Amino acid sequence: MTTSILDGTGADAAAVLEALRRIVAAELGGAVAYTRYAALVGGLHRLSLSAWFDSQATESLTHARRAAEILVGLGGTMPDGVDAPDDVVGTRELLAAARDHERAARDLYRRLLTLVEGHSVMLEEYARSILSVEEEHALELERLLAP
Repeated sequence: MTTSILDGTGADAAAVLEALRRIVAAELGGAVAYTRYAALVGGLHRLSLSAWFDSQATESLTHARRAAEILVGLGGTMPDGVDAPDDVVGTRELLAAARDHERAARDLYRRLLTLVEGHSVMLEEYARSILSVEEEHALELERLLAP
């Protein structure tokens, strides 16, 4: 296991690697799910929501790539699969599934931040920057789903 930036810091390197593996799987799953949602969304707001889901798919893939680079750089291995949700239909259901994905991603980045806080500035800043984005997306989706 190569975790040179964590060596001597007191961080639980195995837990950090597992957290990163879960992030990669979740973000790849998000890219798949958001691509699916962009195709499935219908109704009056289809064009704007489809474009938003497309942008989320691209962002999830970017997050997955960054997490994978860090994971492999620390000596970890890529996950075997992705965490993609089942098919969902209906605009509210798609938005609720997206909200749930953003909440789950937020929780994964919070876990990573807890593991690396005080041990690695680079990993802390990485976790904080993505966590901020995930929190913002969850808030946007809460507002979209508000009555």
